[in-house]
Amino acid sequence: MNESITNNRELVCEAKRLADRNWIEGYYHKQIFGKLENECEITSFIRQINNLVSTIIDPTTLRQYTNFNTKGGDRVFEGNIVEYKCGSSEARIGVVVYIKTLGIFAIQRMPNHEFTNYGTNKYSAFVNKTTRVLGRIDDNPQYFEKDGDNNE
Repeated sequence: MNESITNNRELVCEAKRLADRNWIEGYYHKQIFGKLENECEITSFIRQINNLVSTIIDPTTLRQYTNFNTKGGDRVFEGNIVEYKCGSSEARIGVVVYIKTLGIFAIQRMPNHEFTNYGTNKYSAFVNKTTRVLGRIDDNPQYFEKDGDNNE
């Protein structure tokens, strides 16, 4: 049996450009400078979409594209603070996280947000329910306390 698996996933990332701290989207890659292992310096880059130039980024801000877009067409990335709807309920707010053990992106409810009253469920919805991106957790840490286990 010779079956091939096709992956149509777009491997786009976003991160903050090191020079001016602005967010950019593109394709992530690393480059190693130096000859000996103990003398190497690894630098992270993003090659912007439709641009041949690679830009040095802050690797701590690197976020994956979920392959979902908002209803308005904006890309949804890991770490985005999003508004989403579940069924006919009113809009809710959460942050997009990647759950390693399941291999999926989900929306984690935000415990510090005034509209949070979702019961005990930690993960409220899947990313395809996103209606709009409100910001990034890196730029708004006051809205979300990381408890260290959102990558279960």
